[in-house]
Formats: sequence, C-alpha cells, structure tokens
Amino acid sequence: MKRDELELLALADHRVALTDIFLHKQGEFIDALHRLGHDTTDAYGLLIEFEQMRARLLADRAQLRRELEQATLVTPSLLSEPGGTGTGATTTATKTATATRTDALVEARVGIEPA
Repeated sequence: MKRDELELLALADHRVALTDIFLHKQGEFIDALHRLGHDTTDAYGLLIEFEQMRARLLADRAQLRRELEQATLVTPSLLSEPGGTGTGATTTATKTATATRTDALVEARVGIEPA
C-alpha cells in the first residue's frame, strides 16, 4: 500500500476519534446545562450535527477500506480498526498524519491542541 493511502486511512481514523471525543464532551456539556436549568436547544443542535458528521465519516472510512481491499494492495489485516488485531500500520500512520482544516475545527471545539 502506498504511504498516501495509509495516511488517508489514518486521517479517517483520526477524524472519527476526534468526533467521538467531541460527542462525549458535548453530551457532558448538555447534561450540565440541563442540571443548571439552562436551555439546551443549541447544544443539542450541535450534537446532532456532529452525530451526522460522524455517520458520514464512518461511511467514508468504510468505503476507503473496501476500495483499498479491492485494489489488493494490502491484506485486510492492515485495514483493521485501530487497536484491533491488525499489524499496527494504521496506528503508526495515525501518529504521523497531518491535521486538516476539519481536524483543526473539531480540535478547537473539543479543546485539543493541534497535532
């Protein structure tokens, strides 16, 4: 598999992970707003937007994995979920992937320093 393809897969994994972090923190934020008696409408709206974005990211990542498997450039074990039973190539590539504009936006909302 070419390095660019591994980086694309790593970037897809990175974006899903950032979205998961945001969704968790947003859920906690909504709970806090509710406990304090504040309006949660806008917070819920943002949560829904990110849930929809996560669904698109997961679909895109799955499509990328299928395309890479069909190209027979790698064995399916290289395309396993991070932390799964794969060789670790995806995890290594994740550490070296450059954050894109979308990542920077998610990182800023979540409060993570850019990679």
